[in-house]
Amino acid sequence: MPHIPHPTSHDLPTDVVLSVRSISKKFCRDLKRSMGYGVRDLASNLAGIRQNPMHLRKDEFWALEDVSFDVRRGDSVGLIGVNGSGKSTLFRIIHGIFPPDGGEVCVRGKIGALIALGAGFHPHLSGRENVYLNASILGIPHKIIASRFDDIVNFAELAEFIEAPVASYSSGMKVRLGFAVAINIDPDILLIDEVLAVGDLAFRNKCIERLKTLLNKERTILFVSHSMQQVELVCQRGILLDAGRVAVDGTAGEAVAEYYRRTDEHVLTHPGGEQTPGIVHIHECGIVRYEAATVTDAEGAGGDAVMVGRGVRIRTRLRVLKTMTDPWISVTFQSLPEKLRVAYARAQVRGEFRPGLHDVDWTMDRLPLAPGNYSVAGRINHADVIQKLAGSDDICHFRVAPAPDDLIKTTGSGFVRLEGEWKAAPAPGG
Repeated sequence: MPHIPHPTSHDLPTDVVLSVRSISKKFCRDLKRSMGYGVRDLASNLAGIRQNPMHLRKDEFWALEDVSFDVRRGDSVGLIGVNGSGKSTLFRIIHGIFPPDGGEVCVRGKIGALIALGAGFHPHLSGRENVYLNASILGIPHKIIASRFDDIVNFAELAEFIEAPVASYSSGMKVRLGFAVAINIDPDILLIDEVLAVGDLAFRNKCIERLKTLLNKERTILFVSHSMQQVELVCQRGILLDAGRVAVDGTAGEAVAEYYRRTDEHVLTHPGGEQTPGIVHIHECGIVRYEAATVTDAEGAGGDAVMVGRGVRIRTRLRVLKTMTDPWISVTFQSLPEKLRVAYARAQVRGEFRPGLHDVDWTMDRLPLAPGNYSVAGRINHADVIQKLAGSDDICHFRVAPAPDDLIKTTGSGFVRLEGEWKAAPAPGG
């Protein structure tokens, strides 16, 4: 098995703190066969028989294949890709948890890691005891953690619970404690794997602000997340993994744009894995229900996408079961795949809706949404606004395409493209 010079290596350029060189890692899909391979490999090693680690045996596959990149001091790198692309495996190899089957990782400096929720925590020990246990796993001396213990507890906002066993902590509380320990050991390189997806919004914002502070101190951050907004907020650079290989290594915006481009078709046709046929209603009261919905341009022409800045029409077909009068009808736009609600429209549609099928059109002259994938949620309320008659979080999906004259990529700049007048003039006294 190749040796990983961890945690330091003296042959790196002075500004490079992490070098991933031709890393490959294989796994076996069959547990029983995997255990058999492990016993066979151990026996071969004890007997001094050299194995070829780059040879795939039955049921083995490459989780990572020939992955290479360098990370410099002060870099913030987002590692993105669909589930199974190799992100977490690569993180575990960098941290020394997994050995690679090929290649090597060279590290200069101290690594702090948040790779798995609650990793390094003993459920029957108190929060205080787990702070010291977690720090010892990271190789931090007891006296250093003692001097920073109050800062850790204050950042985690767990002073009231620090003497309670971790088994009584919620998942969000464990993330608070783990993150507080990792950032207070003052790491040269901080690895964060998806843990910021857990926890309340206020704490996530607090963590992101602390990450920005670390970057100002020329610390290095490797960040795995399925939230493209978080990646672009925290990272300047992005690496997109696809089936265990590097597909893009560029700016965070370039990596995210390619991620969306590669998943456009999948997201639009399979937004959440297996879908129940038709519209899934989250609320029904026996008065009205959604039958279907379509998104077209303002003239009603369909296509692969609606163009940003052009007109759009959403037609919802309703099946009215009991007569309703003057209902309030709304549509809410949600970004995919995150399902973040980014815009909405609501109006009272005057008239009497008798039992049967009815089409309700919502038309907008200029669509302000930025390029990307979206779903539409719908709500119908009684004329009194309070009583909900029908609701669905997923009535249809559509894609917003950039206009042909868009010369500047705006991926990651926001969800809404604002109109307005721009003026420039020499400043007085300039």
